[in-house]
Amino acid sequence: MAMPLFPLSYFLALFRVFGISMSVLSFHFITMVAKGFYAAVLVDVHLDTLVVTQEALSLEQTANEARRAYLKYLFHEVRTPLHSLSIGIDILDRNPHLGEEDMESLQMMRV
Repeated sequence: MAMPLFPLSYFLALFRVFGISMSVLSFHFITMVAKGFYAAVLVDVHLDTLVVTQEALSLEQTANEARRAYLKYLFHEVRTPLHSLSIGIDILDRNPHLGEEDMESLQMMRV
């Protein structure tokens, strides 16, 4: 459907009546388009940054969960034998037949 010439000629007449030249109109139109393009670029960059930030946060959370699981496992594996040694030292400490040298060795093991 072809655009009627009436609205176009009407707006051109208004610009002439109010003294607005076509170059000023063109400048304002180009400025408006440029601002719209700039805003679209900013939104696009913001969305890209948001996606990258969310991916980094997700990766960091996954790494933290893996680190916690590893440390939990590691501390369990270290604590269990040490607990057994501590119990053994307590049992030996109650033995009344240990000599002075053995008692000093047990005292060193406690530290």
